[in-house]
Amino acid sequence: MPPAGGNQLFVALSSGYEFRGNSWMWSPYGKLDLASTTLGQYTEAAAGNNALTYFKQRVRTSSGTLGLRTEGQYLSRAGMWTPRGRIEYRRQFSGAGEAGISYADLASSGPAYVIRSDDSFTGNWTAGIGMRLMLAGGTSFIVDYSSNLNVGQGRYSSILFGINMPLR
Repeated sequence: MPPAGGNQLFVALSSGYEFRGNSWMWSPYGKLDLASTTLGQYTEAAAGNNALTYFKQRVRTSSGTLGLRTEGQYLSRAGMWTPRGRIEYRRQFSGAGEAGISYADLASSGPAYVIRSDDSFTGNWTAGIGMRLMLAGGTSFIVDYSSNLNVGQGRYSSILFGINMPLR
């Protein structure tokens, strides 16, 4: 039998707007991701009674994100300071589904084993602050701190240090 076929549909919609003043900006934003994946039935090619048949399977997921980012600009003798911040909430949903498997010689009777999953969702909060200093020659120094809280699953944080230099 040929390899399993399948298809996937993915849609992402995002929107935001930047409100700007002389030395500040804040931007609310949102995003919606939708995905549907279908795997076709597939039978292994194995010797004797050891071949397995994997039955058609469909997985659907979606996520929604709402956030706000902000930054300011302040000129000093050292250069242009740009403090920034961000807060974001993301909720991911997975639809209920099932995966069926059987020995190939018994596949006509349907799946012998089925693994079922329930609807599930996870929530994720992200917050970050940072600073960029741009010098007169175009070189900039960056420091960013970000903390991510997966609701019910723990937290992780990251620190980014960067230097951007123009190539001339």
